[in-house]
Amino acid sequence: MTTLRHDERMSLIELVERLQRMDPSQLDAGAVAAGFRELERLKGFVVETEHALARRANALAATGSGAPASDLIERAAHCSPREAQRTSRRAEVLGSLPSMSAQLGKG
Repeated sequence: MTTLRHDERMSLIELVERLQRMDPSQLDAGAVAAGFRELERLKGFVVETEHALARRANALAATGSGAPASDLIERAAHCSPREAQRTSRRAEVLGSLPSMSAQLGKG
């Protein structure tokens, strides 16, 4: 069995590399828990980046320089218009709550 200790100081590149090397079938219980924590950190980064991109897309769309975030999200993520709208609205709300957005980014 492999032991995996979660390290919050690890860069996202190191985190992804570590997750790529991980063999879940060889992990002990503590390593499985650490793996889930690392995935949450990565998901937080992805969501925070998605929201930042959505806010920027909406700002550009407001000046006529691009498509609204919901259109871009729908095409890129191959999701429903409703889900794309929800993501775009969530991004705008979190943009007005920087501390919550930062917490989300930490996973």
